[in-house]
Amino acid sequence: TQLDLSTGAVVHSGDPMDVMPTGKAFLAVKLADGLAFTRNGRIQVDENNTLRVNGQVLVDVAGEAIVAPPQTTVRVEPNGVIYANNQRIAQLGLFELHG
Repeated sequence: TQLDLSTGAVVHSGDPMDVMPTGKAFLAVKLADGLAFTRNGRIQVDENNTLRVNGQVLVDVAGEAIVAPPQTTVRVEPNGVIYANNQRIAQLGLFELHG
């Protein structure tokens, strides 16, 4: 069998923190033994201001955790730039997988 890397159906949630990787792009999250890749774009900010997807730490283009400064409002632009109180803090890591 072959791995299907095609994009699923688009569901607009209305949440400005939600993103949808397209094409061969995936988001990456940190696990205890390395990175895992996901198309789940429902990004949340935890109590320590760390951005997470499905409870796992979301990483930037360098593979580093994305953490916002305390008491800031975070937003993700369509181009993947992440802002906290209108200051750029990171570039969302998008990674291409080939199957």
